[in-house]
Amino acid sequence: MRRAALIYNPASGQHSRGRRTAIDNALAILREAGVEAEALETSAPGSAGVLAEDAVRRGCDTILACGGDGTVHEVLQSLVGTTVALGVVPLGTANALAANLGLRSSPAKTVRIRDFGGVLHNFAPGATLHNNGLRLIAFKTRSRLSYFRFLMAAMFGRQTFSREIELFDAVSVECRPSNGSPVRVFAEADGELLGDLPVRIEIVPDAVTLLIPPGAKP
Repeated sequence: MRRAALIYNPASGQHSRGRRTAIDNALAILREAGVEAEALETSAPGSAGVLAEDAVRRGCDTILACGGDGTVHEVLQSLVGTTVALGVVPLGTANALAANLGLRSSPAKTVRIRDFGGVLHNFAPGATLHNNGLRLIAFKTRSRLSYFRFLMAAMFGRQTFSREIELFDAVSVECRPSNGSPVRVFAEADGELLGDLPVRIEIVPDAVTLLIPPGAKP
């Protein structure tokens, strides 16, 4: 890492007064390590991606998304297919990727690696960022009672799978509306709206370089 840009959302998270302090601390840590670093503030939805693209053009080899999942999502789109590394400084209300990486809220503290999403891990056992495939749950029932039973069991790590609720692995999945269905079904990724069906989700090997904490397990 020689030149880094920290892209942050000034409206992200619940503790705005400490946000600038966290950014300044991250800048200080990087500069003390000999990294040329700058902080770039987003101005509107979608601007994080524009800032990332501009930083890459100016020679940055690392982009740190400082915020929540929305900021990470925007920055990520601009780095896919490049050699520029993506790092995360968790400052948002929701920090799913940061949690998956074991990052704490303070960039100055040591971090540890952990598996997918805390209690969410109970919904799809074995799901992890280190897998080369997708871990899918298929609900083949409309029974609210079945949903409730599964939710309660998963919360306590006692869920079982059956014909109605199935757990399986895949490298890609395509979702389409039922034949003749007039209902518009939306698709999202970690809370970010992708559009509506049909949608195809698949694993793309080596699409992005992600910075992870020391001691991360393969």
